[in-house]
Amino acid sequence: VLKIEYYKLKTSYTPILMVFGRKSNKQCYLNTLAMTPEIFVQLLLNAIVAGAVYALVAASFSIIYSTNKFIHMAHGSVIALNVYILYFLFSVLGINFPISVMLTCVGSMFIGFGINKFYNQFREKKASLVILLLASIALMIFLDALILLLFGGNLKSIGLIKAAKGIGFLGAVITPMQIVII
Repeated sequence: VLKIEYYKLKTSYTPILMVFGRKSNKQCYLNTLAMTPEIFVQLLLNAIVAGAVYALVAASFSIIYSTNKFIHMAHGSVIALNVYILYFLFSVLGINFPISVMLTCVGSMFIGFGINKFYNQFREKKASLVILLLASIALMIFLDALILLLFGGNLKSIGLIKAAKGIGFLGAVITPMQIVII
């Protein structure tokens, strides 16, 4: 059972999230979270960062759907493959970052042409949208397996922006990476 109750903390009323559970027919206090202005600002900043990422993904899905007229399920896998190419060029081979980005864009273009050629064989046969959806799921599985085969399953970091102490903002903290994301 979730309850939001107002308690007087210091001089203002602050909403507190209380979680109760049943134990021997008695309500048991499990957790309390006070919503201070600092926590609110931190949650707001985190939501803006997450919203910026979601907006970018939604815009790219919208562009793909408007041009192809079907949902391309392998979209995230294509993005991941291109990020791994950037990782390989910059972090493994040590190529300058702007040159690595340009080479990744050229590689991304060729990957896009290859994917378009893959889908064109279905379009030429006038395949239904269900067939195209299944083909995109198969492509997603193939690309995910290819990434695992080439790069492994452990965490990788490009290392361009180093982890640094966050910047204070109205009682909240925002990191340099979050500023770049926004």
